[in-house]
Amino acid sequence: MGAYGAKAERTKVRRDKAGGMDSCGEKTAERGGQLRLAEITKGFCHYLRFINEACLLETEDRRYWHHYSRIDGEILPGILEEYTVDSSGRRHTYKIREGLRWSDGEPVTTEDVRYALEDVLLLPELGKYLTNSRNSKIMLPEWEWIYWGDERVRLHIMDEKRFALEFSIPCYGFTQMQVRAARWQMLIKPAHYLKQFHYRYQEREKLEEKMRADGFADKPWDVYYHAIDPPVREAGYFMPERILRIWDYPSLDPWIYEKSSVPEHSVLIRNPYYYEKDKNGAGLPYIERIVRTRYRSREELMGAMLRKECDLAGCFLKCTEKRLSLEAVRKEYALLRLRPWQVQQTVFLINLCPEQEWLRPYVQDFRFRLAVSLSLDRSRMREEVFGGDGIPAQIAPEPYRPYYEEEFAGKYAAYDRGKAEQLLEQMGICFQDSQDEIRCFPNGKPACLELVYYPVTPMADEAVSFLEESLGRIGIRLQVIRLHDGSGMGDYQVRNRHIFMVWEQPGDDPFIPYQIGGLSDSCPLYWRWYETGGEEGVEPVDEVKKLYALRDRLKMAETMEERHRIGKEIYGLQSENLWVIGTVSGVRQPFLVHRRFITGLDEREDTIHSALSSVKNWFTEPQDERR
Repeated sequence: MGAYGAKAERTKVRRDKAGGMDSCGEKTAERGGQLRLAEITKGFCHYLRFINEACLLETEDRRYWHHYSRIDGEILPGILEEYTVDSSGRRHTYKIREGLRWSDGEPVTTEDVRYALEDVLLLPELGKYLTNSRNSKIMLPEWEWIYWGDERVRLHIMDEKRFALEFSIPCYGFTQMQVRAARWQMLIKPAHYLKQFHYRYQEREKLEEKMRADGFADKPWDVYYHAIDPPVREAGYFMPERILRIWDYPSLDPWIYEKSSVPEHSVLIRNPYYYEKDKNGAGLPYIERIVRTRYRSREELMGAMLRKECDLAGCFLKCTEKRLSLEAVRKEYALLRLRPWQVQQTVFLINLCPEQEWLRPYVQDFRFRLAVSLSLDRSRMREEVFGGDGIPAQIAPEPYRPYYEEEFAGKYAAYDRGKAEQLLEQMGICFQDSQDEIRCFPNGKPACLELVYYPVTPMADEAVSFLEESLGRIGIRLQVIRLHDGSGMGDYQVRNRHIFMVWEQPGDDPFIPYQIGGLSDSCPLYWRWYETGGEEGVEPVDEVKKLYALRDRLKMAETMEERHRIGKEIYGLQSENLWVIGTVSGVRQPFLVHRRFITGLDEREDTIHSALSSVKNWFTEPQDERR
């Protein structure tokens, strides 16, 4: 069960058109040219996580399935070319692609798997940075499988290409949930390179010499090692900002960093050993170089577009910018409105177990969250924040999903300020005086609550202002803390400082551990309780316990049909509890792209994800770098 053969090939008819080859394969694409990217986020790249991502397994090339879609769709070969699941659901066997090599030419073998698991993921000094189980330092749910069933996963090496992961209890959904669309570093690391920095393989004197040379003489070894090999969940984190001498780190991605790369200006060149080929057997990618420049602000990025210094912008354009003030570049750039990978570009999260213990009973009371939802005039938000696009809705699966129910999107989504105020009165959250603008809790504390966010999507700032105004009208004031980028967000979550958060609904897949798939980002103390089997964190309320029980069933479910039934139950719980408050769904995102890259893109069908994922199949004429 759950197996595919090594001969399975991906269908790339649309991609071939974009890559310089017609649907009949009559025109052979040539390599060359460069793609110029502009980014504003420090320590992360929104584009590279789709453009320069080599995955363990691949998702069928359709517009509906992307980085955040796992529960549905056919699993296709990637870095791993075969997999099987035994009848117990406990043992998952994989085969590394034949002939696969690192970017420095070294072959990829199961020693790279063994090193990744035994010398990094399961090593106590390093594992504490990978999962919030067992007194860990940070929260990365992507590695929760390490302790599935409260026992460490076991690795079995069969030969240089085949290995198996075995769990103590069934986990039929492991490949679908965790391996599919996962970056190669989750299971495979270049052992031949990294061993020189590991105390198990390097002489102490030589290791200390390396640490001194790199400025880590007074730091513990684990801090030094993670500067060389940090936990990287996706290509957006594989950056010079995070990895010391990143150009030396052997990679499996389509492009690799040149030595001249710095955080503000990186150059990536074609990986000569990248495994994918087009239908004619020519190696991908076609584009020879990617030049990535980081600007200090969105305004500087827009200026770069006006000066024609970059080739695409699809992650920072606001939905309200229909004209974009870019008439000067219209002849060379096309403005498309594509489906983003997010189901909703803005959602509001509420921490049910915040740092202030006295506040917990109020945010755990459904009436409070319902009041917040009813205070939102989503129709007005649609016009003012999203430029009149989309549909006012709670978060829900997209309509094509087998676990979609129409009521999920509409429940408690209507604007009713009077009802919202009535609910707060019932809870004893009242105005002390008729002249007051802020309500007080029964203990006399003002209803002034903290909201922490950073501009995770282009409309985040506008969404925060809208929420601030909406809650202000019903007597709740927000103390807004805006972070410049996401680097500080994890600290707030680990310290459990936040009450409100503004985020996106990145997908509608209940396998995803964020939001309704586990509340890992919004309720860190609940998630820690779940991950540690009750040893740490705070015991959740009963309804959240039901969510975690469903999550366990989802991982253990043997068939797709069973997973769909459980997914529907999970969304049913969300619609009754409003752990995440939705706003507007189905918003189209402006996508500005240089016309030489646009061949084959279909505005009616394509998503930004599918457009970006096709970059390695795009062909450009070599261009003058001084343009």
